Amino acid sequence: MTVYHGEEAWEDSIHQANELESQRAAVSRVPPSRSLRTETA
Repeated sequence: MTVYHGEEAWEDSIHQANELESQRAAVSRVPPSRSLRTETA
């Protein structure tokens, strides 16, 4: 993992947070039966 300093680290952490949010949003759109299976897997 690359270590960033200053503004680059800030930009990278924002990007990672956005990625996590979009993944959570995608999971929440999945029908309940499928999301339960992915959570236990």
